[in-house]
Amino acid sequence: MTPLKILMFSVDYPPDLGGISGHVYRLSRALANQGALVTVVGGHVLPTAMPAPSNDAVEPMLREVRIRRAGPRGFRAAWFVGQAKRFLHSLQKEEWDVLHYHNIFPDGLVLRDFREAKIRIFTNHSDAFLRAHESGRKRRWYHWLTSGASGIIAPSEEIAEKSRDFFRGNGAKIEYIPNGVDTSLFTLGPRTSSAAARLGARPGEDIILLAVRRHDPKCGLDYLIRAMPAVLASEPRALLCVIGDGSEGPRLKALAGEMGCGERIRFIGRVENEKIPALYRAAYLSVLPSIFEAVSLSGLEALASGCPVVGTRVGGIPAFVHDGETGLLVDPKSPPSLAEGICRLLGAPALREQMALRGRALVEQQFSWASIARTTIAFYQERLEARNGYVAEPVLAANGFSTPTAERAEVPNSQRSGNAAY
Repeated sequence: MTPLKILMFSVDYPPDLGGISGHVYRLSRALANQGALVTVVGGHVLPTAMPAPSNDAVEPMLREVRIRRAGPRGFRAAWFVGQAKRFLHSLQKEEWDVLHYHNIFPDGLVLRDFREAKIRIFTNHSDAFLRAHESGRKRRWYHWLTSGASGIIAPSEEIAEKSRDFFRGNGAKIEYIPNGVDTSLFTLGPRTSSAAARLGARPGEDIILLAVRRHDPKCGLDYLIRAMPAVLASEPRALLCVIGDGSEGPRLKALAGEMGCGERIRFIGRVENEKIPALYRAAYLSVLPSIFEAVSLSGLEALASGCPVVGTRVGGIPAFVHDGETGLLVDPKSPPSLAEGICRLLGAPALREQMALRGRALVEQQFSWASIARTTIAFYQERLEARNGYVAEPVLAANGFSTPTAERAEVPNSQRSGNAAY
Protein backbone atom coordinates (compact mmCIF):
# COMPACT_ATOMS: atom_id res chain seq x y z
CA MET A 1 0.00 0.00 0.00
CA THR A 2 1.16 3.51 -0.73
CA PRO A 3 1.63 6.07 2.06
CA LEU A 4 -1.19 8.42 2.96
CA LYS A 5 -0.85 11.52 0.76
CA ILE A 6 -1.77 14.79 2.50
CA LEU A 7 -2.08 18.34 1.17
CA MET A 8 -1.78 20.74 4.14
CA PHE A 9 -2.86 24.35 3.56
CA SER A 10 -2.66 27.42 5.80
CA VAL A 11 -2.47 31.17 5.24
CA ASP A 12 -0.39 31.27 8.47
CA TYR A 13 2.99 29.56 8.26
CA PRO A 14 6.59 30.22 9.36
CA PRO A 15 8.53 32.41 9.38
CA ASP A 16 5.43 34.19 10.70
CA LEU A 17 4.82 33.62 14.40
CA GLY A 18 1.59 32.51 16.00
CA GLY A 19 -0.34 29.49 17.22
CA ILE A 20 -1.74 28.34 13.86
CA SER A 21 1.58 28.87 12.10
CA GLY A 22 3.46 26.79 14.65
CA HIS A 23 0.73 24.15 14.73
CA VAL A 24 0.79 23.56 10.97
CA TYR A 25 4.60 23.53 10.86
CA ARG A 26 4.95 20.94 13.65
CA LEU A 27 1.97 18.80 12.67
CA SER A 28 3.24 18.49 9.09
CA ARG A 29 6.59 17.20 10.29
CA ALA A 30 5.03 14.86 12.81
CA LEU A 31 2.77 13.37 10.13
CA ALA A 32 5.80 12.88 7.86
CA ASN A 33 7.59 11.15 10.73
CA GLN A 34 4.66 8.74 10.90
CA GLY A 35 5.18 7.79 7.25
CA ALA A 36 2.74 10.09 5.44
CA LEU A 37 3.67 12.00 2.30
CA VAL A 38 2.96 15.64 3.17
CA THR A 39 2.89 18.73 0.95
CA VAL A 40 2.46 22.04 2.78
CA VAL A 41 1.29 25.21 1.05
CA GLY A 42 1.76 28.04 3.54
CA GLY A 43 1.42 31.80 3.48
CA HIS A 44 3.61 34.29 5.31
CA VAL A 45 4.19 38.04 5.64
CA LEU A 46 7.73 38.16 7.04
CA PRO A 47 10.32 38.20 4.25
CA THR A 48 12.81 35.58 5.43
CA ALA A 49 11.75 31.96 5.06
CA MET A 50 12.99 29.24 7.38
CA PRO A 51 15.36 26.71 5.78
CA ALA A 52 14.01 23.51 4.32
CA PRO A 53 13.85 20.64 6.83
CA SER A 54 17.13 18.80 7.34
CA ASN A 55 15.90 15.78 9.34
CA ASP A 56 16.76 12.77 7.18
CA ALA A 57 13.68 10.86 8.36
CA VAL A 58 11.35 13.75 7.48
CA GLU A 59 12.76 15.43 4.39
CA PRO A 60 11.99 12.69 1.84
CA MET A 61 8.38 12.67 3.07
CA LEU A 62 7.81 16.43 3.20
CA ARG A 63 7.80 19.24 0.68
CA GLU A 64 6.97 22.88 1.38
CA VAL A 65 5.75 25.77 -0.73
CA ARG A 66 5.70 29.18 0.90
CA ILE A 67 3.72 31.99 -0.71
CA ARG A 68 4.43 35.43 0.65
CA ARG A 69 1.46 37.70 1.38
CA ALA A 70 2.93 40.79 -0.23
CA GLY A 71 1.69 44.32 -0.79
CA PRO A 72 -0.23 46.84 1.35
CA ARG A 73 -1.97 45.38 4.40
CA GLY A 74 -5.48 45.76 2.97
CA PHE A 75 -4.60 43.87 -0.24
CA ARG A 76 -2.48 41.01 1.14
CA ALA A 77 -5.34 38.53 1.55
CA ALA A 78 -6.66 39.14 -1.98
CA TRP A 79 -3.17 38.85 -3.46
CA PHE A 80 -2.56 35.63 -1.54
CA VAL A 81 -5.87 34.13 -2.71
CA GLY A 82 -4.91 34.74 -6.33
CA GLN A 83 -1.38 33.36 -5.98
CA ALA A 84 -2.52 30.30 -4.01
CA LYS A 85 -5.29 29.45 -6.47
CA ARG A 86 -2.81 29.56 -9.36
CA PHE A 87 -0.39 27.27 -7.55
CA LEU A 88 -3.10 24.83 -6.44
CA HIS A 89 -4.11 24.48 -10.09
CA SER A 90 -0.70 22.90 -10.70
CA LEU A 91 -1.43 20.31 -7.97
CA GLN A 92 -4.75 19.18 -9.41
CA LYS A 93 -3.09 16.52 -11.52
CA GLU A 94 -1.92 14.71 -8.38
CA GLU A 95 -4.05 12.31 -6.38
CA TRP A 96 -4.61 13.35 -2.76
CA ASP A 97 -6.04 11.33 0.09
CA VAL A 98 -6.49 14.29 2.46
CA LEU A 99 -6.85 18.04 2.04
CA HIS A 100 -6.39 19.63 5.47
CA TYR A 101 -6.83 23.38 6.02
CA HIS A 102 -6.68 25.58 9.11
CA ASN A 103 -8.47 28.90 8.59
CA ILE A 104 -12.04 29.75 7.63
CA PHE A 105 -10.72 32.72 5.63
CA PRO A 106 -8.94 32.85 3.31
CA ASP A 107 -8.17 29.11 3.32
CA GLY A 108 -11.79 28.04 2.85
CA LEU A 109 -12.24 30.50 -0.01
CA VAL A 110 -9.03 29.45 -1.77
CA LEU A 111 -9.98 25.78 -1.56
CA ARG A 112 -13.66 26.03 -2.52
CA ASP A 113 -12.99 24.73 -6.03
CA PHE A 114 -10.24 22.22 -5.16
CA ARG A 115 -11.97 18.84 -5.39
CA GLU A 116 -9.06 16.50 -6.03
CA ALA A 117 -8.81 15.05 -2.49
CA LYS A 118 -10.75 12.04 -1.24
CA ILE A 119 -11.62 13.89 1.99
CA ARG A 120 -11.45 17.46 3.28
CA ILE A 121 -10.54 18.16 6.91
CA PHE A 122 -10.77 21.55 8.63
CA THR A 123 -9.13 22.38 11.96
CA ASN A 124 -11.18 25.01 13.76
CA HIS A 125 -8.46 26.85 15.72
CA SER A 126 -9.86 30.31 15.93
CA ASP A 127 -11.23 32.04 19.00
CA ALA A 128 -13.04 34.24 16.44
CA PHE A 129 -15.28 31.21 15.97
CA LEU A 130 -16.16 31.31 19.68
CA ARG A 131 -17.21 34.93 19.30
CA ALA A 132 -19.22 34.06 16.18
CA HIS A 133 -20.94 31.24 18.05
CA GLU A 134 -21.74 33.54 20.96
CA SER A 135 -23.19 36.24 18.70
CA GLY A 136 -24.95 33.86 16.30
CA ARG A 137 -23.50 35.75 13.36
CA LYS A 138 -21.57 34.43 10.33
CA ARG A 139 -23.21 31.00 10.55
CA ARG A 140 -24.02 30.89 6.83
CA TRP A 141 -20.53 32.17 5.96
CA TYR A 142 -18.86 29.49 8.10
CA HIS A 143 -21.10 26.76 6.69
CA TRP A 144 -20.39 27.81 3.12
CA LEU A 145 -16.62 27.84 3.60
CA THR A 146 -16.61 24.40 5.25
CA SER A 147 -19.12 22.73 2.92
CA GLY A 148 -17.76 19.43 1.68
CA ALA A 149 -15.65 18.83 4.77
CA SER A 150 -16.03 15.29 6.05
CA GLY A 151 -14.28 16.07 9.32
CA ILE A 152 -13.68 19.07 11.58
CA ILE A 153 -10.93 18.94 14.21
CA ALA A 154 -11.33 21.04 17.35
CA PRO A 155 -8.23 21.63 19.52
CA SER A 156 -10.30 22.14 22.68
CA GLU A 157 -13.36 20.45 24.18
CA GLU A 158 -15.18 23.80 24.20
CA ILE A 159 -14.62 24.33 20.47
CA ALA A 160 -15.66 20.72 19.79
CA GLU A 161 -18.91 21.16 21.69
CA LYS A 162 -19.75 24.49 20.08
CA SER A 163 -18.72 23.25 16.62
CA ARG A 164 -21.23 20.40 16.94
CA ASP A 165 -23.90 23.00 17.53
CA PHE A 166 -22.67 25.58 15.01
CA PHE A 167 -22.05 23.14 12.14
CA ARG A 168 -25.07 20.95 12.85
CA GLY A 169 -26.45 19.49 9.64
CA ASN A 170 -23.39 19.87 7.39
CA GLY A 171 -22.44 16.18 7.67
CA ALA A 172 -18.93 16.63 9.08
CA LYS A 173 -17.80 14.61 12.06
CA ILE A 174 -16.39 16.79 14.85
CA GLU A 175 -13.35 15.40 16.66
CA TYR A 176 -11.41 16.82 19.61
CA ILE A 177 -7.66 16.53 19.00
CA PRO A 178 -5.58 18.81 21.23
CA ASN A 179 -2.77 21.07 20.17
CA GLY A 180 0.77 19.76 20.44
CA VAL A 181 4.07 21.07 21.70
CA ASP A 182 7.66 20.48 20.61
CA THR A 183 8.94 18.57 23.63
CA SER A 184 12.50 18.57 22.28
CA LEU A 185 12.65 22.38 22.12
CA PHE A 186 10.52 23.16 25.16
CA THR A 187 12.09 21.04 27.84
CA LEU A 188 13.22 21.05 31.45
CA GLY A 189 16.52 22.71 32.27
CA PRO A 190 18.34 25.01 34.68
CA ARG A 191 17.34 28.61 35.35
CA THR A 192 20.08 30.82 33.87
CA SER A 193 21.13 34.36 34.73
CA SER A 194 21.40 35.24 31.03
CA ALA A 195 17.72 34.40 30.47
CA ALA A 196 16.71 36.48 33.47
CA ALA A 197 18.83 39.35 32.16
CA ARG A 198 17.09 39.03 28.76
CA LEU A 199 13.86 39.75 30.62
CA GLY A 200 15.38 42.74 32.38
CA ALA A 201 15.27 41.04 35.79
CA ARG A 202 17.78 41.66 38.53
CA PRO A 203 18.99 38.97 40.99
CA GLY A 204 16.37 38.22 43.62
CA GLU A 205 13.37 39.22 41.52
CA ASP A 206 10.51 36.72 41.06
CA ILE A 207 9.68 36.57 37.37
CA ILE A 208 6.07 36.19 36.22
CA LEU A 209 5.90 35.56 32.47
CA LEU A 210 3.15 36.13 29.93
CA ALA A 211 3.99 35.15 26.34
CA VAL A 212 1.60 36.07 23.53
CA ARG A 213 2.02 36.85 19.86
CA ARG A 214 0.07 40.10 19.98
CA HIS A 215 -1.42 42.19 22.78
CA ASP A 216 -5.00 41.45 21.81
CA PRO A 217 -7.85 42.37 24.21
CA LYS A 218 -8.92 38.70 24.30
CA CYS A 219 -5.65 37.89 26.10
CA GLY A 220 -6.91 39.70 29.21
CA LEU A 221 -3.70 41.62 29.84
CA ASP A 222 -5.70 44.57 31.20
CA TYR A 223 -6.93 42.42 34.08
CA LEU A 224 -3.44 41.12 34.80
CA ILE A 225 -2.03 44.65 34.98
CA ARG A 226 -4.86 45.63 37.31
CA ALA A 227 -4.00 42.64 39.50
CA MET A 228 -0.36 43.66 39.90
CA PRO A 229 -0.79 46.22 42.74
CA ALA A 230 -2.29 43.48 44.94
CA VAL A 231 0.46 41.06 43.87
CA LEU A 232 3.19 43.57 44.72
CA ALA A 233 1.61 44.39 48.08
CA SER A 234 2.06 40.73 49.04
CA GLU A 235 5.15 39.86 46.96
CA PRO A 236 7.22 43.03 46.42
CA ARG A 237 9.94 41.12 44.50
CA ALA A 238 7.47 40.13 41.76
CA LEU A 239 8.30 41.27 38.22
CA LEU A 240 5.82 40.80 35.37
CA CYS A 241 7.49 40.27 31.96
CA VAL A 242 5.28 40.44 28.86
CA ILE A 243 6.45 38.93 25.56
CA GLY A 244 4.67 40.06 22.40
CA ASP A 245 3.88 43.22 20.49
CA GLY A 246 1.02 45.07 18.85
CA SER A 247 -0.82 48.36 18.75
CA GLU A 248 -2.15 47.86 22.28
CA GLY A 249 1.36 48.31 23.73
CA PRO A 250 1.26 52.08 24.42
CA ARG A 251 -2.15 51.87 26.09
CA LEU A 252 -1.09 48.94 28.26
CA LYS A 253 2.09 50.73 29.33
CA ALA A 254 0.00 53.77 30.23
CA LEU A 255 -2.35 51.57 32.27
CA ALA A 256 0.62 50.09 34.14
CA GLY A 257 1.71 53.63 35.01
CA GLU A 258 -1.79 54.56 36.17
CA MET A 259 -1.84 51.51 38.44
CA GLY A 260 1.44 52.62 39.97
CA CYS A 261 3.34 49.51 38.93
CA GLY A 262 5.02 50.59 35.70
CA GLU A 263 8.47 49.89 37.16
CA ARG A 264 7.49 46.30 37.95
CA ILE A 265 6.20 45.42 34.48
CA ARG A 266 8.57 44.83 31.56
CA PHE A 267 7.28 44.85 27.98
CA ILE A 268 9.86 42.69 26.21
CA GLY A 269 8.49 42.78 22.67
CA ARG A 270 8.83 39.97 20.14
CA VAL A 271 11.20 37.10 20.98
CA GLU A 272 12.42 34.37 18.60
CA ASN A 273 10.71 31.04 19.28
CA GLU A 274 13.93 29.15 19.99
CA LYS A 275 14.83 31.58 22.78
CA ILE A 276 11.53 31.35 24.64
CA PRO A 277 12.14 28.00 26.46
CA ALA A 278 15.00 29.51 28.48
CA LEU A 279 12.73 32.43 29.41
CA TYR A 280 10.07 30.04 30.70
CA ARG A 281 12.71 28.26 32.77
CA ALA A 282 13.79 31.60 34.23
CA ALA A 283 10.23 32.37 35.34
CA TYR A 284 8.60 31.32 38.61
CA LEU A 285 5.27 30.94 36.83
CA SER A 286 3.41 31.81 33.63
CA VAL A 287 0.04 33.52 33.43
CA LEU A 288 -2.84 33.10 30.97
CA PRO A 289 -5.41 35.77 31.92
CA SER A 290 -7.45 35.08 28.77
CA ILE A 291 -11.04 36.17 28.19
CA PHE A 292 -11.39 33.96 25.08
CA GLU A 293 -8.97 31.13 24.37
CA ALA A 294 -9.50 28.51 21.68
CA VAL A 295 -6.35 26.69 22.74
CA SER A 296 -3.17 28.08 24.27
CA LEU A 297 0.05 26.87 22.72
CA SER A 298 2.02 29.20 25.00
CA GLY A 299 0.49 27.49 28.05
CA LEU A 300 1.54 24.07 26.81
CA GLU A 301 5.03 25.38 26.05
CA ALA A 302 5.27 26.75 29.57
CA LEU A 303 4.36 23.38 31.12
CA ALA A 304 6.77 21.55 28.81
CA SER A 305 9.52 23.89 30.06
CA GLY A 306 8.72 23.21 33.71
CA CYS A 307 6.87 26.48 34.33
CA PRO A 308 3.53 26.14 36.20
CA VAL A 309 0.60 28.15 34.85
CA VAL A 310 -2.01 30.38 36.45
CA GLY A 311 -4.82 30.41 33.89
CA THR A 312 -8.44 31.41 33.60
CA ARG A 313 -11.30 28.93 33.33
CA VAL A 314 -11.99 29.54 29.64
CA GLY A 315 -11.64 27.66 26.37
CA GLY A 316 -8.98 24.97 26.24
CA ILE A 317 -6.98 26.14 29.27
CA PRO A 318 -8.53 23.65 31.77
CA ALA A 319 -7.46 20.79 29.46
CA PHE A 320 -3.87 21.20 30.64
CA VAL A 321 -4.02 23.49 33.68
CA HIS A 322 -5.28 20.96 36.20
CA ASP A 323 -6.12 23.01 39.27
CA GLY A 324 -3.67 22.29 42.07
CA GLU A 325 -1.74 19.79 39.92
CA THR A 326 -0.05 21.55 36.97
CA GLY A 327 -1.11 25.07 37.91
CA LEU A 328 -4.04 27.06 39.24
CA LEU A 329 -7.33 28.00 37.62
CA VAL A 330 -8.84 31.42 38.36
CA ASP A 331 -11.90 33.39 37.30
CA PRO A 332 -11.70 35.36 34.03
CA LYS A 333 -11.96 39.16 34.08
CA SER A 334 -11.10 39.14 37.79
CA PRO A 335 -7.95 40.98 38.98
CA PRO A 336 -8.49 39.80 42.60
CA SER A 337 -8.71 36.15 41.48
CA LEU A 338 -5.57 36.52 39.33
CA ALA A 339 -3.67 38.19 42.17
CA GLU A 340 -4.68 35.46 44.62
CA GLY A 341 -3.50 32.68 42.29
CA ILE A 342 -0.20 34.39 41.48
CA CYS A 343 0.58 35.13 45.13
CA ARG A 344 -0.24 31.58 46.15
CA LEU A 345 2.36 30.16 43.75
CA LEU A 346 5.00 32.81 44.37
CA GLY A 347 4.85 31.98 48.07
CA ALA A 348 5.07 28.20 47.60
CA PRO A 349 8.35 27.11 45.94
CA ALA A 350 7.83 23.42 46.82
CA LEU A 351 4.39 23.45 45.20
CA ARG A 352 5.81 25.11 42.09
CA GLU A 353 8.47 22.41 41.84
CA GLN A 354 5.85 19.65 42.06
CA MET A 355 3.69 21.36 39.46
CA ALA A 356 6.67 21.70 37.12
CA LEU A 357 7.27 17.94 37.13
CA ARG A 358 3.57 17.09 36.78
CA GLY A 359 3.14 19.59 33.97
CA ARG A 360 6.05 18.17 32.00
CA ALA A 361 4.75 14.62 32.46
CA LEU A 362 1.28 15.64 31.27
CA VAL A 363 2.66 17.25 28.12
CA GLU A 364 4.78 14.20 27.30
CA GLN A 365 1.84 11.85 27.75
CA GLN A 366 -0.94 13.78 25.99
CA PHE A 367 0.44 16.71 24.00
CA SER A 368 3.60 15.56 22.22
CA TRP A 369 3.49 15.98 18.45
CA ALA A 370 4.07 12.27 17.88
CA SER A 371 0.93 11.50 19.88
CA ILE A 372 -1.07 14.23 18.10
CA ALA A 373 0.05 12.96 14.67
CA ARG A 374 -0.99 9.38 15.43
CA THR A 375 -4.42 10.54 16.58
CA THR A 376 -4.80 12.77 13.51
CA ILE A 377 -3.89 9.94 11.11
CA ALA A 378 -6.41 7.67 12.82
CA PHE A 379 -9.07 10.36 12.23
CA TYR A 380 -8.05 10.64 8.57
CA GLN A 381 -8.32 6.88 8.16
CA GLU A 382 -11.73 6.70 9.82
CA ARG A 383 -13.08 9.52 7.62
CA LEU A 384 -11.59 7.97 4.47
CA GLU A 385 -13.21 4.64 5.18
CA ALA A 386 -16.57 6.20 6.07
CA ARG A 387 -16.65 8.51 3.04
CA ASN A 388 -15.09 6.42 0.30
CA GLY A 389 -14.83 2.84 1.46
CA TYR A 390 -11.09 3.51 1.28
CA VAL A 391 -8.68 1.96 3.78
CA ALA A 392 -5.48 3.97 4.22
CA GLU A 393 -2.14 2.49 5.09
CA PRO A 394 -1.78 1.78 8.83
CA VAL A 395 0.22 4.19 10.95
CA LEU A 396 3.92 3.46 10.63
CA ALA A 397 6.47 3.62 13.39
CA ALA A 398 8.36 6.91 13.60
CA ASN A 399 11.69 5.13 13.30
CA GLY A 400 12.99 2.67 10.77
CA PHE A 401 10.28 3.03 8.12
CA SER A 402 11.06 2.79 4.44
CA THR A 403 10.42 6.14 2.78
CA PRO A 404 9.98 6.62 -0.94
CA THR A 405 11.27 9.98 -2.09
CA ALA A 406 8.52 12.57 -2.40
CA GLU A 407 8.65 14.53 -5.60
CA ARG A 408 9.65 18.16 -5.26
CA ALA A 409 7.02 20.77 -6.10
CA GLU A 410 7.70 22.45 -9.39
CA VAL A 411 6.26 25.95 -9.46
CA PRO A 412 6.30 28.05 -12.61
CA ASN A 413 8.71 30.97 -12.25
CA SER A 414 5.83 33.41 -12.40
CA GLN A 415 4.27 31.79 -9.33
CA ARG A 416 7.31 31.45 -7.10
CA SER A 417 7.38 33.71 -4.08
CA GLY A 418 11.14 33.84 -3.84
CA ASN A 419 10.83 32.28 -0.38
CA ALA A 420 9.55 28.84 -1.26
CA ALA A 421 11.45 25.90 0.22
CA TYR A 422 11.19 22.47 -1.33
